[in-house]
Amino acid sequence: MEKLNNARFAGTGLLYRRALIFASSMEQQERPPYWHAYGRGLRRGFEGSSTVSDYEHVRLIRIDGTDTSRGYRDGIRYGESLREGRDMLST
Repeated sequence: MEKLNNARFAGTGLLYRRALIFASSMEQQERPPYWHAYGRGLRRGFEGSSTVSDYEHVRLIRIDGTDTSRGYRDGIRYGESLREGRDMLST
């Protein structure tokens, strides 16, 4: 069972790295605040609180209605789904 869990994590780890690369490339092309925040949220959702401080996390969550807030929240949602072993984009 542990091998299955390790294989699943390796697969989601690959999806995570691809999502980070995608967000970084999109940040150079369109809606930079959204994609920059998306990458930060993705890291927070997948890796946990060590990547974004609690203060910054609360600040980003609270600024409603901006591309930055939307990107951060979307990134967290996708990062958490990958950490849980499911790819919410493929369902």
